[in-house]
Amino acid sequence: AQLATQYAYGTGGENSCWAMKKTVKELLYGLPIEGFFSMSIEGIGTFNDALGGVTLTVPEDYTNIDPAFEQGAEITLSGSQAEKYVRSRDTNVEGSNNGRMERQGQFVSALFSQLKEMETASQISYESLYQTMEPYLVTDLSVEQIKAMASYTYLPDETEYVPGKVVPGEKNEEFHVDEDALQKLVLKMFYKEIALYHEGHHHDHDHVHTDCGCGCHTHEEEMSKDEKTLNILLVHWVNHNQSHEEGFREWVEKAKEMGKDETAQYIEKAIEYMQKANDMLTEAKKHM
Repeated sequence: AQLATQYAYGTGGENSCWAMKKTVKELLYGLPIEGFFSMSIEGIGTFNDALGGVTLTVPEDYTNIDPAFEQGAEITLSGSQAEKYVRSRDTNVEGSNNGRMERQGQFVSALFSQLKEMETASQISYESLYQTMEPYLVTDLSVEQIKAMASYTYLPDETEYVPGKVVPGEKNEEFHVDEDALQKLVLKMFYKEIALYHEGHHHDHDHVHTDCGCGCHTHEEEMSKDEKTLNILLVHWVNHNQSHEEGFREWVEKAKEMGKDETAQYIEKAIEYMQKANDMLTEAKKHM
C-alpha cells in the first residue's frame, strides 16, 4: 500500500492534504502533524531552475533514466532532469521505489543546502522564491515557517525511513510496515521518557506493562494498534504539557516585572493544574 494514494482519494488541494495529514498521523501512532506542504509535479523543475539547478553527485548508475546520470558524476540538474531524478523508477524491478526514495532524499537535502547558501549570500530571498512557487503549492505554512524549516541541515544518511518490507501484491508491490520497529522509532525520535512509579518499584523507561488484576502482565508487543497509539499519546501529552510549563514559568517572572502580580498568580495556578493533569496522565500510563 502507498500513503500517497490518500492524496488521490481527496478532491485535491487542501482536502487531499488533510487526508494525507490524517493518514500519516494514524501511521505514526497519533503523532501531531502541525502543517502540510504539497507541490505539484510541475513545480519540481520550476523550483530547481529558480536556484540555477540543483547540484548533486549521482550515487549509482541511473543511465537508464538519463544518459547523464552516470555513477559518481557531479551534475547540475536542469528542470526536466530534476523531475526525472525524483520521479523515475523501473516498475519491473522489485523494490525499485527504495532507490527512488533515496534519490528524493538526496535531492531535497541538496536543494535546501543550496537554498540556504544562496539566501545567506543574498542571491535569493525566501519571499521572492515563495512568489515564484506559489502557483504550484498548497500549504498552511507561512513564509517564516518555511524559512525556519529551510534553516535546518538535511543529511541523506541521517534520514529515517519507515521500517518494513516490500512484498508482491495482487497487482502492485505492497509495503508492509514493521509496527514494532516503527513504534520504537517514533518514541526515539519524538518523545522524552517519563518516569513511572509503581507500587514497590520504579520504572525510568517507557516500557510499560498492564496489570489486569489477575496476576498476568500484558506487554507492548501484545497490544493492539489503538493501545500502542494511546500508550504513545500519553507520553506525548505529558511532554507537551511540560514544554508549556517552561514557557509559563518564564512569563510568570515577566508578569511580575511588569507589576502584573495577579496575572502572575493565575499563571502559577495554571502551572499547578497542569502538574496535576500530568500526574493523572502518568497514572493512566501506568495502567496501560
